Amino acid sequence: MDGANISRVAFNNIRIKGQNIATPLYIKVGNRAACEDGKGTCVYPGSIKDVNFTNVTAVRWGNVSNPKPGHSVSYTATIEGLNASHRGVGPVKIVNLTLTTPGGGTAAETYVDPPTSPSQYQPRYDGVRPSYALFVRYARDITVASSSVGVRDGAHDGRPAFVFDEVQNMQMADVMVVPGANANATAPCQIEARNSTGNWTGGGHLSSCTWRPQLPPPALA
Repeated sequence: MDGANISRVAFNNIRIKGQNIATPLYIKVGNRAACEDGKGTCVYPGSIKDVNFTNVTAVRWGNVSNPKPGHSVSYTATIEGLNASHRGVGPVKIVNLTLTTPGGGTAAETYVDPPTSPSQYQPRYDGVRPSYALFVRYARDITVASSSVGVRDGAHDGRPAFVFDEVQNMQMADVMVVPGANANATAPCQIEARNSTGNWTGGGHLSSCTWRPQLPPPALA
């Protein structure tokens, strides 16, 4: 947020569990320090790169019991750079992720285009994401491999598992959406993408289509 350059960080063998965990993964480059002192001092936006997540399990999280005013009970895992001119995030590699999400999203929320908040760092400022497992925006060289995602038992979600927006070189291999995880959903694809490049079909196992957000979303107007 304040111009730092973060690199060569590894997270290994991590287990994330707890109702009061609102989101299991949140990576963001912002620009809070740009000229904020009122004296014309401007700090160039920072970066987050060469970050590896290996053997991460996130289950039974979300549905915060007493969220603060303006906060939600859960947020989709998010990787987000500053903008299309300064992505600032990547490479990031996620291997052997097991992610079980709270569910509860609607098909209409697939059309939500989250606001960009370069000076705000908390996940709540992006609001509802259009996907339930992972939302990636303004990033590059993102890899997800040998992983599975789904919705907890007894819940369903009308959104796709993944949405990629303005991502350069998004790579997915051996990624599975757990059968039945998106039960009763109307989303035609597990992956939706806009203005992105790479190979994200998980070896041909996952269906993909173009993400076409609307403002305001049809059922949320």
